[in-house]
Amino acid sequence: IFNKNIKTTRGQELSENVSTAPYLSTGYTDAAHWEKLGMKCYGFSPLLLPKDVSFVHLVHGHDERIPVEGFRFGVRVLFELVAKLVL
Repeated sequence: IFNKNIKTTRGQELSENVSTAPYLSTGYTDAAHWEKLGMKCYGFSPLLLPKDVSFVHLVHGHDERIPVEGFRFGVRVLFELVAKLVL
């Protein structure tokens, strides 16, 4: 259900330009606290980057950053996804 809703959020914009892929975050998140209560948590970090921008070179460096439009896209996707899942 989660993956299906991700793929249909943002309509054609998401389904044509974005792939979903599982990954393991090695950092500590609030999910550790929820897990102690028996709840499963799933992370989702939507970010749309121009084709000429390398994500690897943007994160965790001295000048860590993402494009503003990519961030705005992610906020819209998260809002729409949560709305689909709870309404």
